[in-house]
Amino acid sequence: MRLCFVLVIMICSAGVAGAQTEATTPECAELLELRCTECHYLERVCKQVGERSKRGWKSTLKRMIKKRGAEVTDSERKLLLGCLSPPAPDIKKVCGK
Repeated sequence: MRLCFVLVIMICSAGVAGAQTEATTPECAELLELRCTECHYLERVCKQVGERSKRGWKSTLKRMIKKRGAEVTDSERKLLLGCLSPPAPDIKKVCGK
């Protein structure tokens, strides 16, 4: 009985792990470091991780791209938005959270 329970847990866990989204890939932290640190220290961005809402990040990304000239493609912007709110595990790790 116990073995059956363990097998069920393992199978369910494998299904959850396989259903991860782009926002949980290592690309998140790499993209954050590549694009955001062009103008900011990583610490400045990391202060906002976990604090700023999705709407707040959307506004910030829009402002950085349109008014500050950040060179971020539309697909990178979408990925960053998904990575920052809620923060992806690799973003949390890079930011020490």
